[in-house]
Amino acid sequence: MKSKLLRGALGATAATLLHGLAQAAPPAAAILPATLPVDGPAQPPSRPWTVDDVVEFREITDLARSGAGGQVAFVVKQPSIEAGGIAFGLYVMDAKPGSVPRKLLEAPYLARLAWHPGTDHWSVLADFGEAIQLYDVDAKGGHQALVVNADPLPVGGHIGYIHGAANEVRPAGVLDYEWSPDGKALWYSKARVQSPAERAADADRGLAYDDRRMNSFAMAMPDQRLQGMELHTFAPGSGNDVAVAYAPSIGLGDMMVFTAVLTHWMADSRHIRYVLELIQPNDETENRLMIADAASGQSERVEVKGSPWDSLLSVAVGSDGDYLMVRQQDAGNRLLRMARDGHVVKDFGVVPYRGFAYDSTSWTGAAGDKMILGVRYRDHEGLAFLPAQPGTAAVEQSHDHLSHCQYPDGGAGEIFCVRETISQAPELVAIATATGAVRVLARPNAERYDAIEPLRSEPQKWTNKYGGISVGYITYPRGYVEGRKYPVIVVTHSSDAQNRFAYYGFQWEFPVQVYAERGYIVLSVNDPWLTDKTRAASDAFNGGKSGVDVEKVQFEEAFNAVASMESAVQSVIDRGIADPARVGICGYSRGAEVVDWTMSQSKMFKAASDGDAGGWQASGYWNFGTRQYVGLYNALYGGSPWDPKALPWYRRLAPSVRAAEFSGPLLQQFSAIAALVSLELHTTLTDAGIPTELDYFPGEAHIFWQPRHRQAAMQRNLDWFDYWLLDRRDPAADKQAQYQRWDAMAKTWRSRRVP
Repeated sequence: MKSKLLRGALGATAATLLHGLAQAAPPAAAILPATLPVDGPAQPPSRPWTVDDVVEFREITDLARSGAGGQVAFVVKQPSIEAGGIAFGLYVMDAKPGSVPRKLLEAPYLARLAWHPGTDHWSVLADFGEAIQLYDVDAKGGHQALVVNADPLPVGGHIGYIHGAANEVRPAGVLDYEWSPDGKALWYSKARVQSPAERAADADRGLAYDDRRMNSFAMAMPDQRLQGMELHTFAPGSGNDVAVAYAPSIGLGDMMVFTAVLTHWMADSRHIRYVLELIQPNDETENRLMIADAASGQSERVEVKGSPWDSLLSVAVGSDGDYLMVRQQDAGNRLLRMARDGHVVKDFGVVPYRGFAYDSTSWTGAAGDKMILGVRYRDHEGLAFLPAQPGTAAVEQSHDHLSHCQYPDGGAGEIFCVRETISQAPELVAIATATGAVRVLARPNAERYDAIEPLRSEPQKWTNKYGGISVGYITYPRGYVEGRKYPVIVVTHSSDAQNRFAYYGFQWEFPVQVYAERGYIVLSVNDPWLTDKTRAASDAFNGGKSGVDVEKVQFEEAFNAVASMESAVQSVIDRGIADPARVGICGYSRGAEVVDWTMSQSKMFKAASDGDAGGWQASGYWNFGTRQYVGLYNALYGGSPWDPKALPWYRRLAPSVRAAEFSGPLLQQFSAIAALVSLELHTTLTDAGIPTELDYFPGEAHIFWQPRHRQAAMQRNLDWFDYWLLDRRDPAADKQAQYQRWDAMAKTWRSRRVP
């Protein structure tokens, strides 16, 4: 890291805590093209899906528009199996018809793209070889350091959130930022780390016990210098840098503090609203809603009704400081306008959406009389235009998934969004607010995916035996014939079964499209909807509250979800299109939990694969180690595995305890975060004679990011289900060893199951 102070990108001297960087060279070999196509396909599609198609699709990860809407810029992420990594490209184009997107720059990492208000420049978090820092980018692609932290900390993977879904661990100096509405200042966040003297003192004392670190997450952390998070404001014009807030390290969620999810400029460009997380003497975490003066850094606490998170998470913040939120009720989701202190200003009534989109929420109009909202429906994200003013036309609703939306000033003009479906690759579109007309601006995936014949997918809704309602999709095999009985694979991950193209946050390494190409009916299934009856148990679990009704918590978190997986499969069996003897299930993270519970509670499924942690195994009580997770275990099981009062609840639900009840073979794929709980389940399954195999991927995050690892994991899943459900083998010579292992497992398993 160079120590030389540079002039800021806008001509001001950097603050003493900030060090400039010389412009870095782009990668030696460009992966992304110089321009991107706009037009549609010239030839009819002609080929099927492959694993490589799922791994290497180009995702638009960031989108920004200039103030007048004359230009739009966006970031494209390109995984490359051949290169063994990921490249990010920054593109810009005029918003008028006939324009072609041109690449400004390419780097190993780009995220949090924004227009700098009042200028013709853009800003972006980037890594040009000297950690993730904040850069200014001019109209020709020239880039200069704007804010630099000279003491970066490795971030990503299990060490906290890293933008752009890159997921690899990278040294990060600046973690997040946001420009004030007038463009004269920005807030940014960074990690506070131990000084060399503090590290030396720790080394002299030897090992210092810290129960926030002595767990499996710590094993995956290459750098344990983290002390906490800092929130700053920076004025480029004066170079004035002000420390606003500090949050000490409290565990796994450290890096989610002081990000754009929880920190917002207010409309006056003078104040910042943020959430402060603190550990109280009773070891419980307290969340406080704060408003800070950006110039002085002085903060005041705002007393709110309910949780301060409600006032910041998935909401639209108005120009007057009020905000909108959707309150989920059995009678319907109600759109509410809330004051800063949490009281209801206006009830807009029942709305068809369940909440706001993560990255595309806007609210125009000081009085809240004109609103364009990025919203979350049950199975996709889209737009809602609330015409509360005479003469305002509503945007025509679409079932297409719309994300990263950027809105016109004043609510009139065009909305820029990323559009995709299960069968349509992501593309950049403009939507006219007056008519709803859509025009395509850029198609990053055109040359590859226009050649693939789309598969048939349809939205679905299922009702389980308890009355729980879940939604998702059915994707049919290539050449589907009504009435023919097909093998079935269920893919699950909580609420992420959406109308999205090869979406890694749902599919992980379970490629829905490729399964369908192999002849499977694929059911993408979400957890059942929360109701007024089940919400209390869910809140108790997520809040880690002890002393609640364990039976109700287990029902809501596990048994209700298992029943939804069964009801989805039963629906295609009842249609006469599914073979009940050839049914599999797979999922990662929360989906892995449901997979393991389902295999140990249901006899409907004949083979399974779980990805990176699943099932709330007994060892997780101490393995995860954080106070948060201990609370979750206490809510789910009523105590530790060594508490005699809690043991019956572990026997009722914990998959490792119920290993002998598994209905079929289980493949486990995991990174370091899930190592010990995966080993526990593997050992108990092996002892019970259930076929099981472990695939460990070193250097991976919770969502695998290395293209070759993703390729290998997907292929192993395909082979696993083909073997156990279809008795099908890949003849490739390098795969024969795996079939020898599986043959031996199958022989032992079948011998034990013969009466």
